[in-house]
Amino acid sequence: MTGQIVFPVESPAVVITDADKALMAALSDLFPTNCRKYFDCFAALDEFMNYIKGIASSMDVSEQERDLAALQDRFPHEAVDYFLNQWWKEGQCERWVEYHTSRHANFGMNTTSRVLGSNGAMKRALGTSSGTLYAAGQINNRSGAERSAQHSIISSTENLFVRVDIRNKIETSMLCTRISRSALELVYTEVACTTDKCNCAVRTRYLLPCAHQIQLGVPIEVAQIHPRWRVQAILPVLDVAKQAGWQTIQFNQPGVY
Repeated sequence: MTGQIVFPVESPAVVITDADKALMAALSDLFPTNCRKYFDCFAALDEFMNYIKGIASSMDVSEQERDLAALQDRFPHEAVDYFLNQWWKEGQCERWVEYHTSRHANFGMNTTSRVLGSNGAMKRALGTSSGTLYAAGQINNRSGAERSAQHSIISSTENLFVRVDIRNKIETSMLCTRISRSALELVYTEVACTTDKCNCAVRTRYLLPCAHQIQLGVPIEVAQIHPRWRVQAILPVLDVAKQAGWQTIQFNQPGVY
């Protein structure tokens, strides 16, 4: 009865159960049209989900179609039809399959949770979700000054946390302590990659140099790295008048990101 009231047309695509067995059993009775009922045991369902993960990591159309064909051949057609209707048709696959997501600059963010986390961090830094632009600018400047002071201390020891092989690599030697370690790892992977195996996903998705853009034996300069990944020791100060609107906000160091 609850399912008819809350979901009169169709069952929800996803229900988070946190592996609660009782809740999972209740959902199976309330919403019987899920793919789990087409499998005799959890092992078969796990295998089905592993095949879907393989499809999710597809890096080109041929690999994607091959993995999808293997899924259709190996598992019950009812389960496959459920998957196609819920997660594949009408462009839904473009939201989560690697082949599609890697074609757009998203810096590795596939969900909104990281964006919401950044928004939450900003609110915590400001101490409030309301107030004037002037007050927010003053708080931002104080936080920036504290962060710059921390970076000046951290930068002297940051290189100790970078792998020796990355520090000693000519191509990445100038990037240590200048960009984030996650970006440094991605660039180092591209240095070791050959151009015939490079699909340029790092360039399109992370806006970092891919194997086609890296000249072996020549150090990569920080200017070649997108500002998103750079570690800034000095942050630009916001110049906000007390009675300012958003149009009057200015950086006192134009061109600094």
